[in-house]
Amino acid sequence: MKALILTIALIVYSTAGFSQKDQYQMTMRTTIDKMYQAKTVEEYQLMANTFERMALAEKKEWIPSYYTAYCYIMMGFMAEKPDQIDPYLDLAQKHLDNALAIDSKEAELYVLQGMLHQARISVDFMGRGLVYSQKAQGALEEAVKMDPKNPRAYYLMGMNVYSTPKMYGGGPETALPLFRRAQENFELGETVGNDLMPTWGKEHNNQMLAECEPKN
Repeated sequence: MKALILTIALIVYSTAGFSQKDQYQMTMRTTIDKMYQAKTVEEYQLMANTFERMALAEKKEWIPSYYTAYCYIMMGFMAEKPDQIDPYLDLAQKHLDNALAIDSKEAELYVLQGMLHQARISVDFMGRGLVYSQKAQGALEEAVKMDPKNPRAYYLMGMNVYSTPKMYGGGPETALPLFRRAQENFELGETVGNDLMPTWGKEHNNQMLAECEPKN
C-alpha cells in the first residue's frame, strides 16, 4: 500500500501541469494500469482521488470522471456492510453525471450507468432487484444503440439475465447468447487506437461463459 501511494505521489508530482496533453495522457495511462491492479477499497480510493484531480484539471475530458465513478462502483461492490454501499454509489453517480455532461453520446458512460444500477441491487435484492435491473437494462440498451460493438454492454446484460430467476425468463441458458456476443466483441479489440478507453470485463465474461456453456 505504501509503495502504491508513493508511486501515485510521484506521478502527480512529475505531471503537476495536467493542462499539457502529453502529461495528461501519460498520467492517465499509468493510473489506469494501477487501477486495474487495485485489490482493496483503500487502493481504489487512492485511484479515485487521482482521477478526480485530473478531471478538475482537464474539464473537457470525460474519461477521468468515468474512471473516478468506476472506482467508487468497485468500492461499492467491495463494501463489507450494506449501509456502506449507497454512499459509494452516490459518489459514483456524481462523477458519472459529470462525465455525461461532457459527452452524453459516449456509449461507455451508459455501460457504466448500467453497472452502477446493478450495484444498487446488492443493498436489498428483494426490494431493489426488479427496479434496478430494469434501470440497468435500459442504460445498457442505450449503450448498444450507440455502439453495437461494445462488449461490456452485452457482458452486463448477460449478468442481468443470469441473475434473474428462471421463472421470469432469466438464468444461465438465457444469458449464454449475451456472454457469447460479448466475447465476440471483446475479440474485435474495440479499444484499438485509444489506450485510455476501458478494457475491463473480458476475464469475468469468459468465466461466466464457461459457467453457462452446456456440459457434456
